[in-house]
Amino acid sequence: MMGNHSVEELKKLRESLKLHVEGEDLLKKTSKKIIMISNHNCLKDIFYLPLAFQRDCISLISSRLIYNPIPERQDAVQRYLLSMPIEAHGGSRYASMCLEVATSLLCAGYDLNIFPEGAYLEDSSVVHRGRTGASRILFSAKERGEDVLFLPVAIDVKQKSQDLDNFDFSLDDEVSIYVLDPISYEEQYQQYQNSNSREDKNHALHEVVDVGMEKIAKALNRKYDPEYIPLYPKGNVMFANGDKVMTEECQSPEFMQLYQEELQQRAKVYEKRIYKN
Repeated sequence: MMGNHSVEELKKLRESLKLHVEGEDLLKKTSKKIIMISNHNCLKDIFYLPLAFQRDCISLISSRLIYNPIPERQDAVQRYLLSMPIEAHGGSRYASMCLEVATSLLCAGYDLNIFPEGAYLEDSSVVHRGRTGASRILFSAKERGEDVLFLPVAIDVKQKSQDLDNFDFSLDDEVSIYVLDPISYEEQYQQYQNSNSREDKNHALHEVVDVGMEKIAKALNRKYDPEYIPLYPKGNVMFANGDKVMTEECQSPEFMQLYQEELQQRAKVYEKRIYKN
């Protein structure tokens, strides 16, 4: 089931919150496509981040948030977000499928947002190193001739609930969003393109995200930790109907084709939407 998200729904949510946004004029003035990266404080970040936009934006979030059949959570995702899954537990081929479809949506005209840390912890005084999904999309889009803003955004959430997984928007959270200056990535992109070394390519991909996450930490006056937040393997891949299939079994061509078809079906709905508008 696809969401009924609209910019108007996000505007209504924004008006109901104690929300402070700085730097959003950049978003209003630019005609470029945007990849927005941010730190991760709690579950509700996935809703707070796109509030900085005044235009449609695809949220790249865990497949478990989109597909896990928890009615209240699915209702919130469908109401407020245009979302595409990032499958982090199926191995590199599943991750690559997700990133490729996200790149296609960016090139079709959508902005993207993503949380490179991949998880959140109780200690909110630290911003951790980000993974490279965002920069892989960025470089892939540039290879296709797209001029994209790579934009770090710092989010500070003073949440009334101690439950980081809470998604009740009526609790008067205090949310501050700081849109920072875009990250220059031409040098890293050239290094990525011109190198035959996997190590050098990975270094270029990491450097772009590292610079962004360090800027976010500085803007929030938080410590920057150059280590990842550990992601504990789930051991399975979640499909659109909520089914979980063991990761090893999912390496078969049949399951990979099914997952690819589900991604493409979801993306086609968004493509039709943007072409209609």
